[in-house]
Amino acid sequence: RWHVESVEHHATDPACGRLLNAFDLVRIHRFGELDEDADNMDEKLSPGTDNRKNFGYAAILKIYHELGLGVFLKNKSRHENFEYNTNSIMIMLVISRLLSPGSKKKAFEEKDQYFERFNFSLADVYRSLSHFSKIATEFQRYLNSQINEKYGRNTKTIYYDVTNFYFETDEAVYWKHVRYMCHLRITLMPTF
Repeated sequence: RWHVESVEHHATDPACGRLLNAFDLVRIHRFGELDEDADNMDEKLSPGTDNRKNFGYAAILKIYHELGLGVFLKNKSRHENFEYNTNSIMIMLVISRLLSPGSKKKAFEEKDQYFERFNFSLADVYRSLSHFSKIATEFQRYLNSQINEKYGRNTKTIYYDVTNFYFETDEAVYWKHVRYMCHLRITLMPTF
């Protein structure tokens, strides 16, 4: 009920002096420059154009910002000579990993389904991985401290996910060898 009332509430925006509802206030401040093109509303989408956007990542983005991950990444890249925004790349990687797990290439290919402006190339995503690797330990410590500070942590039960334990090889012989070694290990294990 509160959400509906807040969207329906009208107020005068101090920045532009127009009477707007809460949704329009956010829209104009976030995407206001797009309104300048609103006079040309006769534009048609070409056939096959996918204009669907995902709103579901808003909750993830809220947590991302509450934890201060963007601030951390901006501070860590401040003295680096990057031509891309590491925070923007991390946002894309986090969102896509949670909502549509796949490769980094797949995440890049699906980046337009979000409202964020991801202005980087696939090569930039791969280049940023070296930087993320360099700051990984410090980033994990920071993330842990932020989670403890903001949300607390219950360590009575801890889950360890091993579902991504998967290997690929072009040679089927390798797996025969592994199965044989596992079988050999099992048969050689002493039983009590």
